[in-house]
Amino acid sequence: MDILIVEDDHEKFVRICQVIKSCQDKSQEKSENITRATTVADSRQHLSEKYFDLMILDVRMPIREMECPDDTAGIQLLEQLFLDDEYKRPRYVVGLSGIEGLYSSASKKFHRHGWILLQYSPTDQSWCDALCYFVKHINTVASPGTKHLQADVVILAALEDPEFTSVREVFPELKGPRTLDGKTLYWEGDIITKNGNIRVVAGYSWQMGLTAAAVLTGKFINEFSPKLIAMTGICAGFEDSINLGDVIVATQSWEWQGGKIKDGPEGPTLFMAPEPYRASQSIITNLRSLSSDKNFSSEITRNVYPQDVGETWAVHYGPIVSGLSVVASSTVMTEAQLQHRKMLGLEMEAYAIYAATDLNAHECKRVVLKGVCDFGTAEKADNFQKKAAMRSAICLRALITEKDID
Repeated sequence: MDILIVEDDHEKFVRICQVIKSCQDKSQEKSENITRATTVADSRQHLSEKYFDLMILDVRMPIREMECPDDTAGIQLLEQLFLDDEYKRPRYVVGLSGIEGLYSSASKKFHRHGWILLQYSPTDQSWCDALCYFVKHINTVASPGTKHLQADVVILAALEDPEFTSVREVFPELKGPRTLDGKTLYWEGDIITKNGNIRVVAGYSWQMGLTAAAVLTGKFINEFSPKLIAMTGICAGFEDSINLGDVIVATQSWEWQGGKIKDGPEGPTLFMAPEPYRASQSIITNLRSLSSDKNFSSEITRNVYPQDVGETWAVHYGPIVSGLSVVASSTVMTEAQLQHRKMLGLEMEAYAIYAATDLNAHECKRVVLKGVCDFGTAEKADNFQKKAAMRSAICLRALITEKDID
């Protein structure tokens, strides 16, 4: 495998090489072919001459020789690669950054391009493990007879925080990250249930929204062929039907902004044409049987979210609709609710999860559970986001561990 390491710091370069060497399979006939670039200009030269399987890119790099490192250099190179056909684009890209503030800002830009950014530390092993899994994945994909990955349950989240961080707290068995295709991360682990051990895989999207959720769902179904695909997280609720912190199980979902916009007496008017997709009825039935017992989540809550013990919250069943934008307007919430008198929640992904699953060639069950963190008004209650995300994940864990998902 040909690897380009874009790194000006010699000690860091040596450490990266050690990680790559440590994860090499002893049965491999050849060692990895590593090329180093110490500036952005140097890397451009290499990329104009040769194809690389993997580029490991430090975000903070000098653009040219004798120049100081630039915080935006790595992002500039990444963006130029996909705009300019002059370069031979690498198959996979992994970013590295050891600067806290820079890591936070750059990670969003890496995710937007579909690549991953690891947080480098000379003392922390986690980035080494992630990079090693990445290299092994590339070698495995390139090998003949690669085995298809399998999982019983796939858990998806719209964003890393607070939704996916809550999944990882409620499912501490999940280990990772691994790389799915060079552009998507996933975590995996075995969960002990009443019906035996099951394999669970989880991941999150690079951004909110229907398109990202549909793409992510398709990737995970095609790769892991699960029996159940589920999403947990947060949503807006309708104040007359629900309380902050309650959990909604989406029995059905549609794109509430779908239809046709025509001029009407009061200006442009949306003439709605909802096309719902539904959750799997057997999963809804199992959840109803669990949530009918008010103490159904008490043991899980004690173990993973003890600060919530004793709090009162309910599980509701009904439509959650999906839209294209975050809503912070009581007027818009009222308009959306006119589409169904029993509508409970509004968010940006459920419809995509249900539609993408239903239309996939692989048959699997599906359910979306969202905790209510606000009422879709200007007075956003951000302090409820973590609580809502945790409770939705707790409900899912109760389902998986207590009921048969087949």
